[in-house]
Amino acid sequence: MSEHNEYEIRLVRSAAPCYITGAYWLLCALLFPMYRWYHYLIVLLTSIAVYWLAGRLFPPKKEKITRPRQIETSGNSEVDRQISAAGECVKAIEHAGVVIAPLNNALAIDIAALIDDAYKILSYLAKNPDKASLLRRFLNYYLP
Repeated sequence: MSEHNEYEIRLVRSAAPCYITGAYWLLCALLFPMYRWYHYLIVLLTSIAVYWLAGRLFPPKKEKITRPRQIETSGNSEVDRQISAAGECVKAIEHAGVVIAPLNNALAIDIAALIDDAYKILSYLAKNPDKASLLRRFLNYYLP
């Protein structure tokens, strides 16, 4: 939903080469006599070539997976408690954005921008715990 999320690229292999190779074995068993051991060896070696060619015809697809965001901690127990409470609110807003996205895409885009800003504020607070008093209104009033 957000453009600032980290993504992981995963390759998903197609099942088509396995199916094509299995169909090749079935076709060879129906069309050719397979009485001797070397008949199986010939079909085995050619099926390796069929599997390789089918793998070239149906290459793996790249799938983009969103990594969940990690909320940093500051080391100060009071500030960490505020950050975790605010993080729960942000996650609830993020879930609401996912639910709203099919209904109203423009609002979902605005929610994504709001979530990005909230994560930036929480990251800033984790790095600068002495500024917690300046962010108290955001954490206790606006975010919930």
